[in-house]
Amino acid sequence: MSEQEITISQEPQFDVNEVQAALTASRVLVAILETLGEVKVPTKTVFEATNKKKELLVDYDESVPAFVFRLPKEEEMTYPGEINEEIIDGNQ
Repeated sequence: MSEQEITISQEPQFDVNEVQAALTASRVLVAILETLGEVKVPTKTVFEATNKKKELLVDYDESVPAFVFRLPKEEEMTYPGEINEEIIDGNQ
């Protein structure tokens, strides 16, 4: 095998932190659609989707290598600055 063939078959090297810093919603959406081909989303879901109290979690799987995009599960979500009514009422 020639040196050129080895270079072509290797995965390109990325600085994960640099790539994560450059992520935009459009870039993520395009990457997802290039991976899946097509995604059907109900109209109601599109219009009700907000990023209020939601964040996109981005992990990196070095074994593949690949980025993993997901929304946090309810139990993973924390809301900084949200008032805890039990503490206010004294019912700790």
